[in-house]
Amino acid sequence: MSTSLQDGHVLTITATGAVAVDSVQTVGGLIGVAVTAAAAAADEYELAVKGVFGGIPRTNIALAQGAAAYWNGTAVTAITTDKFMGHVIKAYGAGTTPIEVRLAQDAIQA
Repeated sequence: MSTSLQDGHVLTITATGAVAVDSVQTVGGLIGVAVTAAAAAADEYELAVKGVFGGIPRTNIALAQGAAAYWNGTAVTAITTDKFMGHVIKAYGAGTTPIEVRLAQDAIQA
């Protein structure tokens, strides 16, 4: 018999190094935004893996509303070989201003 533990929107993660609040983190196949900090490796922090987050950095690209967002380790791209992270909430012209992204953990990318 299985037991529900939580809704799964925010997960407790063991850090592999220092983690800043509001930073995008990848953990295996997961991608999310740190909602608490970790000072050092082995500290625990909370990682939101669902929701809409603003202030996400991007490369100098235009993005259509609803476009798939990919993470290259430092910023959102449109490069499909980067890690899928979710979908863009608004349309953005070319530039590097931070954007809003709806996080997604599923395989549906388009």
